[in-house]
Amino acid sequence: ALSEAYALASGLHSKQPAVPKYAALLAEVHDERGVVYADLGEIEKAEKSRLETVNLWRQIFEAAPQPEYEHELAASHNDLGFFYRRVDKDDQAREHFEKARQIWQRLSSEEELIAKYAAGVAGCDYILGILELESGNFSEAEGFLVAAEGRRRHLAERHAQLPEYQNDLADSLDSIGRLFHARQQLDQAEQEYRTPLVIREDLRNRFPGIPKYEVAYAASQLNLGKLYNDGQRFAEATDCSRIAIDGLEQVVEANPNDVKHRDALAGAYYVLALSLASSGEPAEETPEGKVQRSRRT
Repeated sequence: ALSEAYALASGLHSKQPAVPKYAALLAEVHDERGVVYADLGEIEKAEKSRLETVNLWRQIFEAAPQPEYEHELAASHNDLGFFYRRVDKDDQAREHFEKARQIWQRLSSEEELIAKYAAGVAGCDYILGILELESGNFSEAEGFLVAAEGRRRHLAERHAQLPEYQNDLADSLDSIGRLFHARQQLDQAEQEYRTPLVIREDLRNRFPGIPKYEVAYAASQLNLGKLYNDGQRFAEATDCSRIAIDGLEQVVEANPNDVKHRDALAGAYYVLALSLASSGEPAEETPEGKVQRSRRT
């Protein structure tokens, strides 16, 4: 189906290259091809499609310099950054996240009332901060993560009815908790980890049955559980792991073919095992079905 869409979009664009909507259609097809190729493990083809997407949006914007087209250019750089992060090319990922951030930064200052541009800047700050955190560059990470948290808090306060902004704020608070945790500042980390739990608890109650909120709540519980493990508070760590497992079991049961959810459940069992082993308690037997659901795929 994508091959047919590509042939159609390419034909329209080649016949009328000056028409933005045909170039935009081709860019969207390249974007989808990039996703499919990446999922199939065809990394070179995926990279080529992603680069084509960026080039097409750049051409569209240069021919018709409108904010919406520039936003799409930023989004294509952002998507390419996530692709490079997925294939462990962090230098290229940083380059494209920075380009996306610069565009969204400019748009957010020019179009102050358009929240999605500010959200784009915050998203780039966040992922750049995570990259620096994972590289051990804590000072650089702090600058990006604090900036992201500030922007996301502003968006969450101005658009309290939109759950995605609340969820983004919780992500940022969790990331600052991770930064304190990495610095072995355990008290500050615990304080930061507790705030997103409140936000995520509210989201999962307001939107029951939506996996991403349940999975995010479980991830926050596991962050707190890992912290308690490091602080030798094993009973509390075990409680956090059990809460996460209970929620993830339900998500996996409802979405049995989603590998990401199974992987998250496996990680929760692993954190629980660490807590039990560290505390000296015997590891618990689990029914075979639970073992199967928790096994990494």
